[in-house]
Amino acid sequence: MTIKERLKEFETKFYYMQFNFSRQLNFLDGIFLLIGDGIAPRDALRLTMNAGDPIDTAVARNMLGRLREGFPLSSSMRDLFRHDVAAAVAAAEQSSDFAGAGLKVVRHLREQLETRQGVVGRLLRPLAYFVLAIGLYSMFSAIIWPRYEDFAPIDTWHPLARTSHIFGLFFVNYWYLVVAGLVLLGLTVRYLMINWTGTLRLYLDQLWPLTLYRGIQAANTLESLGTLLVAGHDFRTALAMATKYASPHTKQYLTKVRYRLRDGRNIPRALDVGLLTDNDISRLRLLAEFKGLRDAMVRMGATSRQILMKRLGAMSALLSAMGLAVVAASYAGLVLSMYLNIANMQTQLTGAGIIP
Repeated sequence: MTIKERLKEFETKFYYMQFNFSRQLNFLDGIFLLIGDGIAPRDALRLTMNAGDPIDTAVARNMLGRLREGFPLSSSMRDLFRHDVAAAVAAAEQSSDFAGAGLKVVRHLREQLETRQGVVGRLLRPLAYFVLAIGLYSMFSAIIWPRYEDFAPIDTWHPLARTSHIFGLFFVNYWYLVVAGLVLLGLTVRYLMINWTGTLRLYLDQLWPLTLYRGIQAANTLESLGTLLVAGHDFRTALAMATKYASPHTKQYLTKVRYRLRDGRNIPRALDVGLLTDNDISRLRLLAEFKGLRDAMVRMGATSRQILMKRLGAMSALLSAMGLAVVAASYAGLVLSMYLNIANMQTQLTGAGIIP
């Protein structure tokens, strides 16, 4: 392989790395709109390859190559799209209205994406306040307190000023360790949330704050099942696909659901394994009775998402208020320590007879 070919291969792989969930949905949205206008999938991909940006062009070219080998559209998505996206498109292919079913799938998946983005946004806001508070201490230690050291050694300062300076210096000098520690902590927590299973985890899932994570996974699971049902899968097939691609934490719940179905329990009773709340199960049972299972799943997914966002909104407001209070208290404490330090220095100078 020549250097030019290697560079081209690296460029293509780089484009695939940037083909995130949001881009995948935008790509499919355009393809299904073209198919809905009467254009064949192969021609829709060709149009996208010729008119799209470099990332879409690379993806469309790869999919076109697989279509020429005789693969269906969903199979040509392998290794390029998320597994649940490809599975939903595979079910939509069996529908008499491929474009319409595909657009419904994209709409449901986009709602899931917006929920996840909303969760991140609500959690980042209070975190920003705490970062701002640390920034205030660091700024004083980098700019304000060094000027005081020109007049008096730090061991003669007022205790509050000395403590504030030492605290700020820690972040100024060891900020990279703090960042690395927070990243490591975040990755550890994320790993445990996704992979930790067992009896103890099932018990802790019923306690706050793990109930929030369980609620997120419950909403995502209902929406995934609803998406697969809308695409044309029956419930058992949809459940098998959702279980296959679920995280270990969610999979332990879904595996219990599959066992309950094999034991002959109906779907609402089979889903009563602790992932959904009792209210969710009751609503699902009523909706399934009057609206049918598919509509019930779709409605429950949307309802769970709305309830979850309200709970996260309330928690975010509380944490934001706490963060704002920390910022205000930090600023007030720093200003107070500055004036106390000045008064302390003046007292020392007066006692030493330097100033009258």
